[in-house]
Amino acid sequence: IGQLLRSKKLSVDAIVQAVIDSGLLSNVIDMLSSSDPAFVSESSWILLNFTLGTSQQRWAAVSAGSLPRLVQVAASASDVGEVRHNALVALRNIAGDSETLRDVVLKERAFRPA
Repeated sequence: IGQLLRSKKLSVDAIVQAVIDSGLLSNVIDMLSSSDPAFVSESSWILLNFTLGTSQQRWAAVSAGSLPRLVQVAASASDVGEVRHNALVALRNIAGDSETLRDVVLKERAFRPA
């Protein structure tokens, strides 16, 4: 999936939709919990690309269970900066989609007051 996104041979929206339609989204989300840092890095980047797509694609990521995993990665002290950054940007993109998704993200305690 990452190679397809990097190749730029297809639009990001088309690739994201193909992943959703194929049922592979849950596998990408599961990779966020991997003990392999390369898998976590790749899946955080892929999910970041998902959140750049359409509102329906952001909803698909949320419905597939991405929020708890993204929050976990964003809060993890052990994940490298780029991985945490990808998770935080993905969460921001989801929260910025609509009031409803913002409230869903806040219920996951993704963002807390300082």
